[in-house]
Amino acid sequence: MIIDEKNCLIVLAAGHSKRMGHPKGLLKYNEANFWLEQQIKSFASLGGRSVVIVLGDDLTKYCEEIPWLQGCRTGFCSSPVANNVVVKVIHNRSVEKGQFHSIILAAQFLNKHTPMIDRAMILPVDVPLASSEAIKQLLSGLGDYGAVPRYRDSGGHPVILTSNGIKTLLAESDSGKYDRLDHWLFDKVQVKKVKTVKVRDELIIKNLNYMENWQTFIK
Repeated sequence: MIIDEKNCLIVLAAGHSKRMGHPKGLLKYNEANFWLEQQIKSFASLGGRSVVIVLGDDLTKYCEEIPWLQGCRTGFCSSPVANNVVVKVIHNRSVEKGQFHSIILAAQFLNKHTPMIDRAMILPVDVPLASSEAIKQLLSGLGDYGAVPRYRDSGGHPVILTSNGIKTLLAESDSGKYDRLDHWLFDKVQVKKVKTVKVRDELIIKNLNYMENWQTFIK
C-alpha cells in the first residue's frame, strides 16, 4: 500500500457550492455512492485509514443523504463504504471565514486527538484524489512541513502537511498574518520547509466547479 495508518485525508466540503448549484459531495458518482463517499473509497484504495470531513451549512443535508455521517460527529466512526476506514465529521460554523478556517479546525482536531497521525492530505471535495503515482511522488518529496504538487505551471491538491507543518500552521494561524493556506505555503516554500513536487497527473488541478465539469468528468 502507498499510504499507511499515519496518513489522514482532510476533505474540505464546507463551501456553499453556489457555482455547482448543489452540494458537491452529494453529487451521485454512481448508483451506490455519492461523490464524497467515492473520495473516501479512493483514499482507502491507496491504503488510507483515517478521514476527516469538514462540513458547513449543508451539514444537515449531508447527514440526511448519507445517514452514517451523523454517527461521525462525536468522534471517529467506521465507514460502511470502505473497509478499515474511520471518519470524523467536523462542523465549520463560520464558513464566512473561508476554506482556511476549515483547515485550521481539522488541524486542531488532529493535533489534539490523533497523535499517531504524522501527515495530513488536504483535499477540497471538488478536486479528485490524485493517482497513486502522484501520491508516491509527493510522499517521497516531503519537506519538513510538507509538499505541494505541481502540474506544468500550476499548483494543486492534495497539499500534504507533516506533523511539524500542522503544529507550525496552528501556531502561526493565531498571529492573524495568514488567512489563506496558499499564503502560508508560499512563505514556507521560500524557506524550503514545504517542497514543490512536480507530478504528471492532471487531476491535481481539476476543479469540478460547474455541473458541466462534473458531467464531463463522470462520463
